[in-house]
Amino acid sequence: MAQSILGGVLSFIAEGVIVFTPEGKILLVNPHASLLLDRTNDELIGKHIDDIFALTFDSSPLEPREKIAYTLFTLEKVFTVPRDKIAYLTAQSGNRFPIFVSARSLTFESSLAGVLVFRDISVEKELESYKTNTAKRLSELTPFLQRISTGDFSSTPEVLLKEDEFTELLVGLRLMIEDLREAQKQHEEYSKQLEK
Repeated sequence: MAQSILGGVLSFIAEGVIVFTPEGKILLVNPHASLLLDRTNDELIGKHIDDIFALTFDSSPLEPREKIAYTLFTLEKVFTVPRDKIAYLTAQSGNRFPIFVSARSLTFESSLAGVLVFRDISVEKELESYKTNTAKRLSELTPFLQRISTGDFSSTPEVLLKEDEFTELLVGLRLMIEDLREAQKQHEEYSKQLEK
């Protein structure tokens, strides 16, 4: 009864949730966990959490002392990803993606169990990468813009072959610099003629 009620509650949670025994045997899996793992409930229930939930920290497999069941029930600690690492999960389909993951032991009706919660953080990592790339590109562009502001039109920004959000800006800057160079030449020519 309690297991069916708990299973019903877990079905509404947007993160993947897996409940397992101290021996690591999976008892309950919510629909989102099945979806992320690309497995049916029948393929998950009764299997060992560390066999099904094949994690890597960055590209390294977990050491035996880093495994989920061992961390919760032998070390009696909460399972989390070390600060300097990113956890990756490989689904049955072979799709590998970064995840947030945490697990802890809880007591249900006087029985000890582990609860693992995880979610796909691909979008967050892409956004983080986008922000880093944008900041890098802007920092490369700043000295160039400072030179232009002082009248130094000797260099032009490089436009990458692969288009991105900076392509239009860089093409526009190149055209502007060409116009400014031409205007500077005309100005110099006009100044020479005035001197004569």
